[in-house]
Amino acid sequence: MSIDQIIHDFVTKASAKHRIHVLDYYYAVNRLLHLLQLDKFDTELLPSLPLPKLLDSLDQLVAYAVKEEIIADTPRARDEFEAQIMDVLTPLPSTVNKEFWESYQEAPMRATDDFYQLCRDNDYIKTRQIAKNEEYTVSSPYGDLSITINLSKPEKTRQEILEAQKVTDEYPKCQLCAENEGYHGRPGIAGRTNHRVIRIPIHGENWGFQYSPYAYYNEHCIIFTKKHIPMNVGTHTIHNLLELVTVLPHYFVGSNAGLPIVGGSMLGHEHYQGGRHTFPMESAKVLDTWQWQTQPEVTAERLYWPMSVVRLRSDDKEALIQAGTELMQAWESYSNEALAIVAATNTEKHNAVTLIARRNGSAYELDVVLRNNRTTEAFPDGIFHPHQDV
Repeated sequence: MSIDQIIHDFVTKASAKHRIHVLDYYYAVNRLLHLLQLDKFDTELLPSLPLPKLLDSLDQLVAYAVKEEIIADTPRARDEFEAQIMDVLTPLPSTVNKEFWESYQEAPMRATDDFYQLCRDNDYIKTRQIAKNEEYTVSSPYGDLSITINLSKPEKTRQEILEAQKVTDEYPKCQLCAENEGYHGRPGIAGRTNHRVIRIPIHGENWGFQYSPYAYYNEHCIIFTKKHIPMNVGTHTIHNLLELVTVLPHYFVGSNAGLPIVGGSMLGHEHYQGGRHTFPMESAKVLDTWQWQTQPEVTAERLYWPMSVVRLRSDDKEALIQAGTELMQAWESYSNEALAIVAATNTEKHNAVTLIARRNGSAYELDVVLRNNRTTEAFPDGIFHPHQDV
């Protein structure tokens, strides 16, 4: 098949999927000609029948670029070139934001559905790589557990996590910075020319809302600060999470703990993760129920789960924030040497919490997961973290 035919099929399929307007045909063709270092095109072509899938045509365009030595035959060069090609089909950030908030007026779910589909169609969400992941359900004393084996993208090592926390004067400073939108890429920062971010106001500041390129669950999204500031989990975190599930009531939103090992891989930039997904912990059995002493509007539950989890629930957001803050602060200074729980070693803190917010009808729920990141010679990856045998 000629390169002209591949370009024609690619742009025609994009128009059929309503990713570009039919009037934008020549504009899209000419942008692709520029990327492929071509200066002429056969205008008499008919589309192939059936039309190839967009991603199949994308593969052919990249293969041509490699064959003609327009790009190097490396994973990074291919990824960056794929993003540049798919950017041809992706509206400007201002247009994406305008359409999101117009759809939001009809229904929040409509807005996220449309944005999610755009990110799948333009290959920002790596659907083919994600399909490699293994997922299955297994019964346990705690109920059915969902097991996922991530084969789409390598997990970060502890050393890589620590390296990512270092202050840098590069642009963008990290992979979560708003400046990634449209960035061509460099070593350590993926090409993001087809990347789009929705601006969501939280307490007077615009945060970024995007989907994860390598999703771990349905509609895996990331919400991050405009400024490159490190993770700092506190009362403001609970405020922000409850505000986000007010704006996006069909999503859960959670925060990693603010310490290495138990705190995720991107502690250098404040962010939360969410999505439209029900995790097994949400259906865990309840062992104890009581009313919070200082905030009787708040119901507390202790869950039967492999981790120590207290669930707080209330229609009153301010009461829930206060109860969550009290629980978080109590845990930060808690030690129990008989259970190997030590709150701090010298000035190094070990206790932290993972926070997960969701809506339950009119009520707000906040799961507070108690974490401790202390290590020993026997357990260098964490006493209360998965050990080497698993």
